[in-house]
Amino acid sequence: VDIGTDVPPEKFVEAVKTNNAKVCAMSALLTTTMPQMTEVVKALKAAGPAPTRGSVLQQLAKITSFNGQGLIATDNPAKKIPGSCYVIARIVDGKYQRLDDPPVNGPTQGFRCDKPYYFYPPR
Repeated sequence: VDIGTDVPPEKFVEAVKTNNAKVCAMSALLTTTMPQMTEVVKALKAAGPAPTRGSVLQQLAKITSFNGQGLIATDNPAKKIPGSCYVIARIVDGKYQRLDDPPVNGPTQGFRCDKPYYFYPPR
């Protein structure tokens, strides 16, 4: 069952329940979207063996800090507060290469946090 693109975690749960699915598969074309998949998995596991939309939403509401294992700046998905920092990078030989490298052990944990350059994509 294809449920579309840019799908929130609760839609996956709804599709799993509606279709009595034994497997839930996801894909990401951008590496920056991959960490969000872990939140879907966590919510499905925490919702129990017969997840409902309500039980998954309840579990998602408990995720107040997320950083994709350091891939993105920490945000608060439960309150829908995005991270306010970023990394400037380019792809060289198929790998990300930082163009600006604040110290990872510094106060911004390797991210730039000067808001004039922060970009919110259009919705």
